[in-house]
Amino acid sequence: MFGDIFSMLSQQGPDAWYQTASQLALNIARGDDGDPNPLPIERQRLEELAPLVGRHVDALFGVASAPSVVAVNRSALTSAALEQWRPLMEPAMNSSTPPAPLAGDDLDVQENQLLSQISSTIGPLFLGFQMGSVAGHFSERAWSLAVLPLPRRDDQHLLVVNNLANFASAWSLEHDEVYVFALAQEFVASLVLTQPGTSDALRALLLDAVNESSAFKATSWVAFRA
Repeated sequence: MFGDIFSMLSQQGPDAWYQTASQLALNIARGDDGDPNPLPIERQRLEELAPLVGRHVDALFGVASAPSVVAVNRSALTSAALEQWRPLMEPAMNSSTPPAPLAGDDLDVQENQLLSQISSTIGPLFLGFQMGSVAGHFSERAWSLAVLPLPRRDDQHLLVVNNLANFASAWSLEHDEVYVFALAQEFVASLVLTQPGTSDALRALLLDAVNESSAFKATSWVAFRA
């Protein structure tokens, strides 16, 4: 039975973890309300303010980027987040190596092979579930990708208008003030996080964290089996 299950899972390809993460993330992002599109009046107001805020950000940093903005719903931000985070997660997937077999007579060869197969097959899928859960819940209240200071692959600016409007209503704030703040935060974050030096430094820190986590898991596994 286990051999049949592992054979089926292995046929899903090396990116099975990403497909699993995407399906779970989008299911969470849709929520109970079905994740409606933003109201046209709210979207238009955000798009009207974007050039004004963009010019101020460009003047502050001495650049001429002329940033634009795309009003999206939670599902679109979730998909964008997963796509941005995918290259950051792949080292963790590649580091999921099977545990070394025990020496002696503690486990026979078949049991060692079974444990190794479970680790190499199920491990990435569970990481995919974790990643999907994070991405799905991330868009529940996040305004944009600027919420997390992670490297950016491009300078596309996505803002969840419904989350902005809900935040403004919950705190009795003017929508324009919230929109201006969110636009400035997103434009500045995108400008900084797409710079090669900043991106490389952040990737190095993330890779170190992944390696430390992998080493800790390997040590814990050996201690557990001992």
